[in-house]
Amino acid sequence: MLSAVSYAAWLAERNGRIGEDTRTLPRREPAMRRAESFDWPRSERVSLSAYRRNLGRRAPEPGLDRATLWALCLAKASAAESFGASVGTNFAASTDRDVSAVLAHIEAEEAYHARTARCLLSALGLTQTPPPPDAFTRSLVRVMAWLPEAWGGAVVVYSGEVTAAALFRLLRRSLDDVFDSTSEAFELAESLLDEVIVDEQAHARFAHSRLRRADAALARRLMPQVVRVLEHSLPEAPRLFERQLGREVSQVENALTGP
Repeated sequence: MLSAVSYAAWLAERNGRIGEDTRTLPRREPAMRRAESFDWPRSERVSLSAYRRNLGRRAPEPGLDRATLWALCLAKASAAESFGASVGTNFAASTDRDVSAVLAHIEAEEAYHARTARCLLSALGLTQTPPPPDAFTRSLVRVMAWLPEAWGGAVVVYSGEVTAAALFRLLRRSLDDVFDSTSEAFELAESLLDEVIVDEQAHARFAHSRLRRADAALARRLMPQVVRVLEHSLPEAPRLFERQLGREVSQVENALTGP
């Protein structure tokens, strides 16, 4: 069981004191700035024209190459995550100082996730800002944020965090679709995504700690449907990863809930 007290202490040790105005994390900022100022080598693996055409499409065009699908998946997932951060959360931060501290760190971490996505997309020559998520995804995120924990909100948040962790693990694993695996750029991109994955898995573990026993069992049963919802809202994912997403979600869940 991950308590808010222990998680808040771990986050403070991992991230340092949150910047009052900028949501910066002093132990994360140097590596992030290094990546943002790094002289990324020119990459031609992603089709710029195809990326631009498909960025605002509900479903990707047939026949897109893996590198372009990877970039679209990262861009749209980041846009959805940024939208979620702007909406907020349904955890009762106002009545629990430790939960409030956790949520402040999570909000700051989400800002680093958005910077990571912008950095990697820019490294691929993709500077166009992704549009907001579609209406279906926005509605789903609002449910996650506004549904009270006691009414099933915790189940929804947990499901979202698990699927996010699984998605970024798959993006990390397929990084050689877009970067040369022998290059310094690959190593830097890998380290950035590793940080995101650590964050997302910790978010999922904390969300799991908020579940009642019955809710935890319900979340487990509902997860296959949650995966299908994600694949519907982000159709680039099943095109790129085929059936790997469901298996990856199961692995994340087993790591969180196992002995």
